[in-house]
Amino acid sequence: MNQLSGVAISAKETLDIEQIDCLSDKGYFDFRQIKQCVDSGVTPFVAVKRSGTGGSFISPEFTADKFHYDKGADVYVCPAGQSLLFHYCSTVREGMDMRTYKCREGVCSSCQFFMTKCTGNKTGRVIWRWIHEEVVDDMRKRMRLHPEVMGERKKVVEHTFGTVKRAFGAPYLLLRGLRKVSGEIGLLLFSYNLRRALNILGVEALIQALVKR
Repeated sequence: MNQLSGVAISAKETLDIEQIDCLSDKGYFDFRQIKQCVDSGVTPFVAVKRSGTGGSFISPEFTADKFHYDKGADVYVCPAGQSLLFHYCSTVREGMDMRTYKCREGVCSSCQFFMTKCTGNKTGRVIWRWIHEEVVDDMRKRMRLHPEVMGERKKVVEHTFGTVKRAFGAPYLLLRGLRKVSGEIGLLLFSYNLRRALNILGVEALIQALVKR
């Protein structure tokens, strides 16, 4: 957890380049990590984690991601066409400054979807927005415009784990503790890299490359 920006920025520095793209699955989806990437010259492509529903009985068409944010008017427009206005800003437990949006009094309660499909909150639906959420909005837009990037990520990444787990017979870690596990993973990935090098270069070419070093 919280490793997206650190790994991406380290890769950028190692390659000594000004700009780099970072592809990752939704396990790395974190608002602050995404912003740190953008601020450091990394363009993140992170699978979007589903937004909170607002209640266990909320219908799929009324989940938070279905509420459209109008930046010019600074309002959210719900699927039923009503506007949720800015009410106040607060700091949540994680230290993030969030803006709160609600409909005017009585608007939600008069809606046909109130207490049925949209919200179980008697005071009406509430949407929270991070003060820097435009960075995440831009990334969501990139993900919609370029869905092929996640396919590329899978081709590059997923076969590695499949090979280690199935071909190398290592579906589970045998050791405990960070130091021991790091050693176990290091040996597995060294074996994987060596196997790949042999498959791509061949034995003779690999030996020649090692001799030159």
